[in-house]
Amino acid sequence: MQADLARLLGGGGAAPAKTAKVAKAAKPARRKPNISDAGRRRIAAAQKARWAKVKAEKATAEKPKVEKAKAAKPAKKAK
Repeated sequence: MQADLARLLGGGGAAPAKTAKVAKAAKPARRKPNISDAGRRRIAAAQKARWAKVKAEKATAEKPKVEKAKAAKPAKKAK
């Protein structure tokens, strides 16, 4: 159990040599393809449209604010 723990934590003498061979044999990670500018624009436009729809639904769902009646101001005294 101590050997397993040492191997997992990076300790031990024999374990790093084995992992070094495995790392060299592994294939390099495949790079992701880049998105074209037109593709980014389409994604941005679609996202803006989604947010506009959400905001429009939210605006119609909210109750209109009712303004409180302003208190009548007393008339000014004539001089």
